[in-house]
Amino acid sequence: MDPPLDDRGQLLVVVALLVAATFVALALVLNSAIFAENLSSRETTDSEAATAYAADANRTVAQAATRTADAEVATADGARAVFDGIVDDWARSRSATAAERGASADLQRTAHVGWRLEQAADREYMPESETTTADWTVAEDASNVSTMRFEADTSSLYDATLSFNDTDERAFRVVVDDGTDTWTMYLFREGGTDDRFVVHVGDPSGFDDLTDLLNSSSSCDVVADRAAVDLRDHTLAGNGCPALDFADDLDGPVSIRYENAYNSTLDESRIVGSYDIVVNGTVATNATGHPQNFTAPGGTDPTAQAVVYSVNYRTVYEREEIRNVRNGRYAPREEAYP
Repeated sequence: MDPPLDDRGQLLVVVALLVAATFVALALVLNSAIFAENLSSRETTDSEAATAYAADANRTVAQAATRTADAEVATADGARAVFDGIVDDWARSRSATAAERGASADLQRTAHVGWRLEQAADREYMPESETTTADWTVAEDASNVSTMRFEADTSSLYDATLSFNDTDERAFRVVVDDGTDTWTMYLFREGGTDDRFVVHVGDPSGFDDLTDLLNSSSSCDVVADRAAVDLRDHTLAGNGCPALDFADDLDGPVSIRYENAYNSTLDESRIVGSYDIVVNGTVATNATGHPQNFTAPGGTDPTAQAVVYSVNYRTVYEREEIRNVRNGRYAPREEAYP
């Protein structure tokens, strides 16, 4: 027997409601899946954009520092102007690109300007236009040193075999002083059939004779017409010389002085050659902002060039609720001491 018409109508209504509820639930599930997928895709896209922005910032900072060095500027303000101009142009362009995507991008940085003090041509270790200066300050208030290299003709150095007891007074020396401690390096030679280039750290007068000094751990020597002393690599003529490691002896800022570069009694220099020193921080400058005792880049030796020594920077990339912050440091030169 068939059910009454009223019961069938109610059944159809119930079935319709169930079907409708099923479709609504299915739609919600699908919509949730689509929303999650879109959100995930957006996060991935923004993350990739932030990573690309940070990577481009790394390259831009490095390139700007190189281009600043290539510009051969003579003052710290000039170096900052060149560096900031390059970075600012890049940052404005990338900020505009990010804005088109509904994001914001920012590059914050602090550039530390240092100096490259160089004598490329062979001459006496004298200030510019001078030939009879015995002692002078090369750099002062330098917060760190990344390069310190000296090259000289062995024949130009004081011959310690003439009077070893006078070596401390007559030989050329480099003095690095942090205001508390002093590190001193002497350059001289052992004359004879084959001239021997000698580097000694500390006071030579503490030894009985030249042979005693040469056999000590505070000295290195090599038979050569010319040799290079590299304090960063701790080498003499490319050979290891542990005595040249002054990293544990000093803590910046430091002053660097040349002493006994000239002997007024004999009217002769105590060293002829070249050198290359790179320091971080301020040095004594004249009224134009250029280091005293040096000419501008491109002038006669010795010269002083302002360089970007290091850069601390931060990239910030934001879009809606996503914020990506990365810190970086550009430091191409390994420092001599902390």
